[in-house]
Amino acid sequence: MRGPTNSASAGPTSLVPGSYSHDQQALPVWGLERGVMFSAMLFAISIVALSQFGLYYWRAVLTAVAGQPVSDNVLAAASIENGQVTGRDFQTLAGLHGLTLELTPRRNGLGLVRLYYRIVDGMAFLAGQRMPALSTWCEQELTVCARYAAVQIECRLRSNLELAASMRSC
Repeated sequence: MRGPTNSASAGPTSLVPGSYSHDQQALPVWGLERGVMFSAMLFAISIVALSQFGLYYWRAVLTAVAGQPVSDNVLAAASIENGQVTGRDFQTLAGLHGLTLELTPRRNGLGLVRLYYRIVDGMAFLAGQRMPALSTWCEQELTVCARYAAVQIECRLRSNLELAASMRSC
């Protein structure tokens, strides 16, 4: 015969609160919500990281292209006196770029560079004299944009001359 039972010896179910039970309906819903939240956060972090990588890659390509030499003919056509391209020359170079024809099928426009130039120029305007380090960085970036435009003009002129020479040789 069994003796009197108290609540302490009633078994493991009486010691464990009801919210800790293995209810088949509550557990999957809680796990599903947690899994969805984790997946959404992981997806958002991945999108931010991919966007950051894309922006850094684009800036690296922009800087590499801007580092190429520019001929004196392009500098003279843009009325750049001392041979040093600065950020203030971008508008002139962008206008000259619009006047040069692209005879090859590849597209080397200045669309994203113009947008980047406007954003950085706006940052430079806002920084003004209050943040000299940011103003210096902005001026460097504006110069990169202007040099990129000058190199694109140079590439267009060079490819057009090569195409004309190949057409004459036919």
